[in-house]
Formats: sequence, structure tokens, C-alpha cells
Amino acid sequence: MRAKEISYRAAYIGNFLWYLKGVSRSNTIIIENTDFGLFLLRKRDCLEVFMQMAKEGLLIIEPEQKGRPVVTLITSKSESYQLSPTNTEEAEE
Repeated sequence: MRAKEISYRAAYIGNFLWYLKGVSRSNTIIIENTDFGLFLLRKRDCLEVFMQMAKEGLLIIEPEQKGRPVVTLITSKSESYQLSPTNTEEAEE
């Protein structure tokens, strides 16, 4: 729901990312150009919203692979959670 605080467009694009996450079963998504058409989105609009969402700490944008955006969603079970100090101490024990 934090995407909705940015804009309604971000909430819609958040649903798009959630769908792709479910299909790929991974927090890191390589978005094909044809995927944007599934939700009637333009790549340019998505990239703008991805930048806003990255500033809010909702996702990480990685360099494009062959013109395809690579996005990593930050969830409670993703990399940012696993690298917290309490989890690294538990792993060392």
C-alpha cells in the first residue's frame, strides 16, 4: 500500500510488479518489453514510477539487460531484511 502514497499510477504499476513477481517466483524481475502491454503500460511511464518507488525504498533498479529493466522488489523476506544486523548475528552463531 505504500505505492499508493506516491500516486495512483504507482499503485497500478505496483500491481503490475506484483503480478510479474508471482509469475517469475522471484523478487528480481527482468521485465520484457511485451510485459508492459499486459497492463496497457508504457515503458517510459513505468521507469519514472520505478525511480519514485526506489526513492521510497520499495524496490531496487538495476542496470538494464539488453534494453529490459531489471527490478528487485524489497519485501520483508528480501535482501534488505536478510542483511540486517540481528540476522547476521544469528547466522554467525
